[in-house]
Amino acid sequence: MPKVSADHLAARRFGILKAALRCFSRNGLHATSMKDICRAANLSPGAVYRYFESKDRIVEALAELAVDRIHDFVEASTDDEITETTLAERLSELCKALDRPENLETMRLDIVLWGEALRQPRVLRIYARGAARLRKSIAELVLAAQAQGDLDPALDPRAVARCFVALFEGLALQKVSDPELDLEPALAVARRLFTGLNA
Repeated sequence: MPKVSADHLAARRFGILKAALRCFSRNGLHATSMKDICRAANLSPGAVYRYFESKDRIVEALAELAVDRIHDFVEASTDDEITETTLAERLSELCKALDRPENLETMRLDIVLWGEALRQPRVLRIYARGAARLRKSIAELVLAAQAQGDLDPALDPRAVARCFVALFEGLALQKVSDPELDLEPALAVARRLFTGLNA
């Protein structure tokens, strides 16, 4: 029997997660069974259980992907300098992703997972670690900008980071609740809020 490559195994695992995402986004976590996920992934139960021993492990893997996705987006948009204007633009670019129809399914699942974190301690720990890592990255950008004289040094970088994340997550929740919502007026206000950070 030919040896299965690591790339093939990774692709199969990711395919199962994508199938689970579709099921969870459409029907919710608790109305979705492992049988539903197997059917959506077009795999036998044995093949799925080879990668994930239970539905809870799938939920945890999706939570890891969710926090990594946002963190990677913020990291990819960093540069050597940041001012109150570029911080505002960074938030704006992040939020523009919420307006893309292809992201709605993933966003719906993110909201579902936030609720699941209140029920499952392991999911809560994943989100807590991810949130702390994201806030740390943003706070470091703020600290660097303060050192350059581009942001008010009296501001608490951790508080700025929490406000940044709160704005993004709050707008994400509203967009999922109302997919037709035009986010641009809210983003204009958010930009004005952040461009006042050097007052």
